[in-house]
Amino acid sequence: MAMDERTVAVYVRVSTDEQAEEGHSLVEQEEQLLRFAHALGYTRIQVYRDDGYSAKSLERPALQRLLEDVRAKRIEGVLTTRIDRLSRKNRDFSYLIDVFNACQCFYRSVKQNFEINTTTGKLTAQILSIFAEFERDLIADRVYENLKSMAKKGETVTRPCYGYQVVQGQLVPHPIESVWVKKAAQMLLQGHGSRAVALYLNQHNVLSKNKKTWNANSVRTLFQNEVLTGKMVWNRRKGTGRHRTLRDEREWVVVDGHHEPLLSQGDFQAINDLFARRRAMSKRGRQGARLLSDVAYCGFCGGKMHAGWQIYYRDRARTEKVAKKTYRCGTYATKGTCRINRVDADDLDAFVVDRVMRLSRRLAPEPLRQFYGEDSLQSQVKACKRALKAGQERMDRLLDSLSRGIIDDADFVRQKQRIAAVQSENQHKLQELHTLFDSPSSDALQQAFLQKLERLNRNLDGDERAQRAAVERLVRKVVVYRENRATEPSVEIEFFWQSPII
Repeated sequence: MAMDERTVAVYVRVSTDEQAEEGHSLVEQEEQLLRFAHALGYTRIQVYRDDGYSAKSLERPALQRLLEDVRAKRIEGVLTTRIDRLSRKNRDFSYLIDVFNACQCFYRSVKQNFEINTTTGKLTAQILSIFAEFERDLIADRVYENLKSMAKKGETVTRPCYGYQVVQGQLVPHPIESVWVKKAAQMLLQGHGSRAVALYLNQHNVLSKNKKTWNANSVRTLFQNEVLTGKMVWNRRKGTGRHRTLRDEREWVVVDGHHEPLLSQGDFQAINDLFARRRAMSKRGRQGARLLSDVAYCGFCGGKMHAGWQIYYRDRARTEKVAKKTYRCGTYATKGTCRINRVDADDLDAFVVDRVMRLSRRLAPEPLRQFYGEDSLQSQVKACKRALKAGQERMDRLLDSLSRGIIDDADFVRQKQRIAAVQSENQHKLQELHTLFDSPSSDALQQAFLQKLERLNRNLDGDERAQRAAVERLVRKVVVYRENRATEPSVEIEFFWQSPII
């Protein structure tokens, strides 16, 4: 549906637990809100639906699309049946209200009508949000206690991993998935790596439990799960996503012989010993990330390019082995579902650095003002000050360690020199930024920018730190296309101030 300035957004949400409750269904919410929107006189209505998502987080697909449209000023107002449809956490709800107000977007709750752009309305919203969060916490506590009780009785309380299914409340081997688990385990025990197993499964169109292709990490995660040995472990971790942490082992609920195993304990231990030995092996890339590791992308699938090595023999007698640094498609490297798209790392790095230097000199004043705009300068100044403060805190901790005898004098001197070098670099950058603040004319900006490039240019040859600084400050994305080894690669560079350049 096309949207204009008179578009109102209808947001409906229901979690898995609420789907059976009266008045919570998406259809009922939508019907109420559509009637309310028509009563307000709106004819253009955009509906955003999050089906099966909890309000404990803002990471919901429809809500994120709604926020994008609000920020783009395509939405004049947002309607929900209750404020807990938006969020059950007071902090998240306050954030959403701030976004709406900043974008001149009104908000209405059909059953709790108030104005969020007034002092009284904000207070009312905050109070209702606090009660919604309190209600959610009570529900979470009850669910946790019920699940804990069920787990102690040996009942299945978690989603089955790949290889299993739940039948009448019991965990039993899946007739198809279990065959692939045993085949993958056999390959691992024979010495194949986790990536080779992932490629094998993908070549046979075997999808994971989430209907996704396999990669090395998902294979390792599966075979580190004790469920495959017939053991059920519940309450091992708490939190969600990146905030998941391991609980104290005394809080775990462990039930041996809970279900039929797919692997013996010996095979499970042998596979995990192999994983541990491979993790302990030294890697060639210990010196740090490659110059373009964070900005190089495959032009065929859009995935990131991974740093790697190509091993070949220099002579026909195959006596002199050579390792060459490369970038290759990360999707191919982990899943085998794209093409290899491999390029020489040194050649690509040199090409990008050369383009950075040649193209940046031709910048017009307007893109320079955008690149070194006031908001950008202020954010960079704040980042420099935070880095300087963090450096001072590290120095204080270092002095404390020396006074307590935790480190010796030699170690203190080495660490102090490293911290001092970083502090000096950040202090120099801060002085540069203040100079730009003091002389904001386009001529001054261009002169300061070119001076920065001159300094980089003098040090780029062989100075990895200077090269990395140039790429981080100027390059948004490097897109690489290479059909096969016989063709020359095609490279597109997208700078922060302009569209892609080939």
